Amino acid sequence: MVEQMKRIKVLFLAALLTVGMMGIAPRTEAANWVWVTSTDCETIRVDANTCRWINGTLSFWSSWYYIDRAGRNKHINELQNAAYRNGENVDYSNLREVVLHMVMYQAKDGTLYYKTLHITWYDSKGYVIDSVDGASPNFEVLPPDSIGEAEYHVAKRYARWKTPSRIT
Repeated sequence: MVEQMKRIKVLFLAALLTVGMMGIAPRTEAANWVWVTSTDCETIRVDANTCRWINGTLSFWSSWYYIDRAGRNKHINELQNAAYRNGENVDYSNLREVVLHMVMYQAKDGTLYYKTLHITWYDSKGYVIDSVDGASPNFEVLPPDSIGEAEYHVAKRYARWKTPSRIT
């Protein structure tokens, strides 16, 4: 009888600990890809769940999904040639998607600026081909009427303000 009570107590504490850990664990969300635009060789989307205003800049993830066309093959050749020049042994022949972490802001004169923080290339099976941190110290001007500008406006629609965490 005492042995049974100990088991019940241990099970109860384990269940209580599990529920407690779920309450403090970080919440994860599946990507919510929203269409931005399409060309004859790719479809560009923004993950609405990652759109955040942080210190006056818009942070979000975007996806460039390549379809089998000449433009995709041209992009593969450019990536492959750059890899060879850099002495990297990376095979981009099965490239299907590029996912980028972007940060953008709009100056008072209306000019858009951007910085790419991270890029990951995926193959047709969803495996990572290559991944690189692309953070540079300076923002670059985003050309008007570009795909990047369209990404900015879609991300802006879904952006939430990141609230500072409280320290207690």
